[in-house]
Amino acid sequence: MKRITLVVCIFIIAVILAGCESADPEPSREFFSNFTIGEIIAENEAYLVESSRVLSGGSVGPPEPFVQRNEEIGVQIEADNIPSFMQAVKSDIEKAVTDNGAQLQGYGTGTIESLEYFSLAYSQDESYGTIHVWGVPGEGTEFNIIVLLTED
Repeated sequence: MKRITLVVCIFIIAVILAGCESADPEPSREFFSNFTIGEIIAENEAYLVESSRVLSGGSVGPPEPFVQRNEEIGVQIEADNIPSFMQAVKSDIEKAVTDNGAQLQGYGTGTIESLEYFSLAYSQDESYGTIHVWGVPGEGTEFNIIVLLTED
Protein backbone atom coordinates (compact mmCIF):
# COMPACT_ATOMS: atom_id res chain seq x y z
CA MET A 1 0.00 0.00 0.00
CA LYS A 2 2.87 2.37 0.74
CA ARG A 3 4.30 1.80 -2.72
CA ILE A 4 1.02 2.71 -4.42
CA THR A 5 0.74 5.89 -2.31
CA LEU A 6 4.36 6.78 -3.16
CA VAL A 7 3.78 6.18 -6.90
CA VAL A 8 0.60 8.29 -6.85
CA CYS A 9 2.42 11.14 -5.02
CA ILE A 10 5.31 11.05 -7.50
CA PHE A 11 2.83 11.05 -10.39
CA ILE A 12 0.98 14.07 -8.97
CA ILE A 13 4.26 15.99 -8.44
CA ALA A 14 5.37 15.15 -12.01
CA VAL A 15 2.08 16.45 -13.42
CA ILE A 16 2.34 19.67 -11.41
CA LEU A 17 5.94 20.24 -12.52
CA ALA A 18 5.05 19.52 -16.16
CA GLY A 19 2.29 22.13 -15.92
CA CYS A 20 4.75 24.72 -14.65
CA GLU A 21 7.10 24.12 -17.55
CA SER A 22 4.39 24.63 -20.15
CA ALA A 23 3.57 28.17 -18.98
CA ASP A 24 3.31 30.79 -21.71
CA PRO A 25 6.73 32.15 -22.73
CA GLU A 26 7.56 35.84 -22.43
CA PRO A 27 6.29 37.74 -25.45
CA SER A 28 8.88 38.64 -28.06
CA ARG A 29 9.90 42.28 -27.81
CA GLU A 30 12.30 42.17 -30.74
CA PHE A 31 11.04 45.30 -32.47
CA PHE A 32 10.65 47.20 -29.20
CA SER A 33 14.20 46.29 -28.16
CA ASN A 34 15.83 47.02 -31.52
CA PHE A 35 14.10 50.27 -32.48
CA THR A 36 15.74 53.66 -32.05
CA ILE A 37 14.76 56.92 -33.72
CA GLY A 38 18.45 57.85 -33.99
CA GLU A 39 18.99 55.24 -36.70
CA ILE A 40 15.91 56.40 -38.60
CA ILE A 41 17.12 60.02 -38.50
CA ALA A 42 20.59 58.97 -39.68
CA GLU A 43 18.98 57.28 -42.71
CA ASN A 44 17.23 60.56 -43.59
CA GLU A 45 19.99 63.08 -42.94
CA ALA A 46 19.75 64.35 -46.52
CA TYR A 47 16.70 66.37 -45.42
CA LEU A 48 18.55 67.99 -42.53
CA VAL A 49 20.74 71.06 -42.15
CA GLU A 50 24.24 70.01 -41.08
CA SER A 51 24.34 70.24 -37.33
CA SER A 52 24.82 68.14 -34.26
CA ARG A 53 21.95 66.00 -33.04
CA VAL A 54 21.16 65.16 -29.44
CA LEU A 55 19.30 61.92 -28.75
CA SER A 56 17.83 61.19 -25.35
CA GLY A 57 15.26 58.81 -23.99
CA GLY A 58 14.35 56.28 -21.40
CA SER A 59 11.98 53.53 -20.36
CA VAL A 60 9.22 53.94 -17.84
CA GLY A 61 6.89 51.65 -15.97
CA PRO A 62 7.05 48.03 -14.97
CA PRO A 63 7.71 45.38 -17.63
CA GLU A 64 4.17 44.00 -17.18
CA PRO A 65 1.42 44.42 -18.30
CA PHE A 66 3.09 46.76 -20.80
CA VAL A 67 6.36 48.60 -21.34
CA GLN A 68 6.92 52.11 -22.60
CA ARG A 69 9.99 53.84 -23.94
CA ASN A 70 10.40 57.41 -25.11
CA GLU A 71 13.08 59.00 -27.24
CA GLU A 72 13.63 62.58 -28.26
CA ILE A 73 16.03 63.97 -30.81
CA GLY A 74 16.67 67.56 -31.86
CA VAL A 75 17.66 68.24 -35.47
CA GLN A 76 18.07 71.23 -37.76
CA ILE A 77 15.79 71.28 -40.82
CA GLU A 78 14.36 73.89 -43.17
CA ALA A 79 10.58 74.29 -42.74
CA ASP A 80 9.91 73.37 -46.40
CA ASN A 81 11.56 69.96 -45.87
CA ILE A 82 9.56 68.98 -42.76
CA PRO A 83 6.61 67.22 -44.49
CA SER A 84 8.91 65.18 -46.76
CA PHE A 85 11.21 64.39 -43.85
CA MET A 86 8.35 63.22 -41.63
CA GLN A 87 6.98 61.04 -44.45
CA ALA A 88 10.43 59.50 -44.93
CA VAL A 89 10.72 58.86 -41.16
CA LYS A 90 7.26 57.24 -41.18
CA SER A 91 8.19 55.01 -44.13
CA ASP A 92 11.45 53.96 -42.47
CA ILE A 93 9.68 53.16 -39.19
CA GLU A 94 7.16 51.03 -41.11
CA LYS A 95 10.10 49.23 -42.75
CA ALA A 96 11.80 48.75 -39.37
CA VAL A 97 8.59 47.18 -38.01
CA THR A 98 8.36 44.65 -40.83
CA ASP A 99 12.14 44.00 -40.94
CA ASN A 100 11.96 42.93 -37.28
CA GLY A 101 9.23 40.39 -38.04
CA ALA A 102 6.28 42.43 -36.77
CA GLN A 103 3.13 43.16 -38.76
CA LEU A 104 1.59 46.60 -39.23
CA GLN A 105 -1.95 46.73 -37.89
CA GLY A 106 -2.85 50.32 -38.79
CA TYR A 107 -1.76 53.94 -38.63
CA GLY A 108 -2.90 57.51 -38.35
CA THR A 109 -1.31 60.78 -39.38
CA GLY A 110 -2.01 64.49 -39.26
CA THR A 111 -0.95 68.07 -38.72
CA ILE A 112 -2.21 70.47 -36.09
CA GLU A 113 -0.98 73.98 -36.83
CA SER A 114 2.77 73.34 -37.18
CA LEU A 115 2.85 70.09 -35.18
CA GLU A 116 3.39 67.01 -37.37
CA TYR A 117 2.45 63.60 -35.96
CA PHE A 118 1.72 60.01 -36.89
CA SER A 119 1.01 56.75 -35.09
CA LEU A 120 1.53 53.12 -36.05
CA ALA A 121 0.08 49.98 -34.48
CA TYR A 122 1.87 46.65 -34.85
CA SER A 123 1.79 43.09 -33.58
CA GLN A 124 4.51 40.51 -33.13
CA ASP A 125 3.83 37.03 -31.78
CA GLU A 126 1.60 37.67 -28.75
CA SER A 127 2.69 41.31 -28.34
CA TYR A 128 0.88 44.40 -29.58
CA GLY A 129 2.38 47.84 -29.73
CA THR A 130 1.97 51.42 -30.81
CA ILE A 131 4.48 54.00 -31.94
CA HIS A 132 3.56 57.67 -31.64
CA VAL A 133 5.82 60.23 -33.32
CA TRP A 134 5.52 63.99 -32.94
CA GLY A 135 7.53 66.60 -34.82
CA VAL A 136 7.69 69.88 -32.93
CA PRO A 137 9.25 72.93 -34.63
CA GLY A 138 11.40 75.27 -32.60
CA GLU A 139 13.11 78.55 -33.41
CA GLY A 140 14.62 78.91 -36.87
CA THR A 141 15.59 75.50 -38.19
CA GLU A 142 15.26 73.69 -34.85
CA PHE A 143 12.97 70.65 -34.95
CA ASN A 144 12.39 68.12 -32.19
CA ILE A 145 11.12 64.61 -32.78
CA ILE A 146 9.50 62.82 -29.87
CA VAL A 147 8.76 59.08 -30.04
CA LEU A 148 6.70 57.05 -27.57
CA LEU A 149 6.67 53.25 -27.93
CA THR A 150 4.19 51.19 -25.95
CA GLU A 151 4.03 47.40 -26.09
CA ASP A 152 2.09 44.85 -24.10
